[in-house]
Amino acid sequence: MRVTVATSPASGESLARLTRMTAAFVASDLVRGAIAFATSVIIARGLGRDEFGRWTLYATWASALTVMFDLGFGVLLTREAARRARVGAIVAGAVVARLALFAPIALALAAFGAGRWAIPDASVQTTGLVLATAAAGMAYGCLAAVYRASPTWLVVILTVETVGTLTQLVGSAFIIVGGGSIPALLRLALTVQLAQLGVATIGWHVVAPADRLHLPPLRSIGQLVWRGLPFAMTGLVANIQSRMGPIVLGVVATPADVAAFGVAQRLEGAARRLPSAACGAALPVLTDDIERTGATPVRARFDGALRWFALAAAAALVVGAWPIVRLTYGESFESAWAALSWAGIGLVPSLTNAGRKVYLYASGRETIVLRWTAIGCAIQAIGCAAFIPRFGAVGAMAAYVVSEAAIWLPLRRSASEA
Repeated sequence: MRVTVATSPASGESLARLTRMTAAFVASDLVRGAIAFATSVIIARGLGRDEFGRWTLYATWASALTVMFDLGFGVLLTREAARRARVGAIVAGAVVARLALFAPIALALAAFGAGRWAIPDASVQTTGLVLATAAAGMAYGCLAAVYRASPTWLVVILTVETVGTLTQLVGSAFIIVGGGSIPALLRLALTVQLAQLGVATIGWHVVAPADRLHLPPLRSIGQLVWRGLPFAMTGLVANIQSRMGPIVLGVVATPADVAAFGVAQRLEGAARRLPSAACGAALPVLTDDIERTGATPVRARFDGALRWFALAAAAALVVGAWPIVRLTYGESFESAWAALSWAGIGLVPSLTNAGRKVYLYASGRETIVLRWTAIGCAIQAIGCAAFIPRFGAVGAMAAYVVSEAAIWLPLRRSASEA
């Protein structure tokens, strides 16, 4: 797909694109989050506690499998599209690679996991719906990644996803009112996912008729998987980092420590929503600037905005940790305030690191991101072992802060050299 972007290298144009795309991400995230919450309430009230738990498990499996087989293509395809290259063959190759690697896992789950260890209480039909939904999500994700490279088409694909989320809300309400079951809800989810895939495919042929989707040679698919590997490994390491604290706490600390860490992590995550959207918008903008001129006139403003937001958010969380926890989660969770204060401190290095990682991705230096992310993860593991036995949830959060601070200077130097 040839992405339509502005050709002027002026900082003002790049900043305008970045602002529009960030606003689109934030608006979509808020609207879809609210709709998804309403959907979960309807299903929970209609199915009851146990059936809602099963539905949550099956939906989680579908989304987890989709993420597991991202293979780094989510970032790679957006970057390649932002370079205004023809990516039809790359997208088709990515779809084939994802589904080919997913197929044996899907067969194993269908044969041995259903109703036993992996997907408890799932019938053959339910397992098939979960696997089909995951496969459709993998294919759709390849197409959607390209749409996210352009401000205009980003709005289009986010609108498609918002309409899909709203359709699932309305459909779930009808199913619940009609006395429907979990398989009916899963069929609805699959139908919505296939509809989004169909719209994205039709839209591709409309906006990029000259860049047709076609399979590249098998060797090229192998090279594509290799190119996506640094992104995939970085995503894997980042997921390990985000889950390391509660997992280690669950082993060596108390349930109260796990709960305190979870509260702090969720509140810190809420503070990250806006900068995370900005980072998603910055990748195609920075990539396009580098491709056209070799310079990134908007980068200084982007880094400055991240830095000042991080400082403001950190101050708010550190100073307001105790009342924030009491107001949101209640008095019984007030012990989480200390962990939240550390989470606030960690926002400064982690958000500035995120901005530098985006720039390194845009400039084609993803192996550097992988290297320092892995080093940060190792430092966090050492910190967890040292701090958690004595300090509990505060120690787990402090370990994360130390790991982000440790790679702050190396990432800064790497980004300066890029």
